[in-house]
Amino acid sequence: MKDVKIIRVRRGFGEMRYYACDNTGNPLRGFHKLSDIRNHWKTEIRQGRVRVIRELDKTPDLEIVNETKKNIHALLLSIKKSIRKEKSRKGSAS
Repeated sequence: MKDVKIIRVRRGFGEMRYYACDNTGNPLRGFHKLSDIRNHWKTEIRQGRVRVIRELDKTPDLEIVNETKKNIHALLLSIKKSIRKEKSRKGSAS
């Protein structure tokens, strides 16, 4: 039996009207039209590997997205600090 991937279509915000989300509600990608979502996974839908479910009364779960942004921000700050330390070492060595 083949494994079917569930794509949950949820109401968007900002520039994107709709978001395709995984089964747990985490956003995968934003779309302007519902037909764009079906066109994106057209082959997989035809083959029965993807099933699209509309949940337009819900919004994407942004908890993981916000956590990822926070982690990236912390990583960039640490890189910036290490670059500053390296520059100050080079400046004091000469």
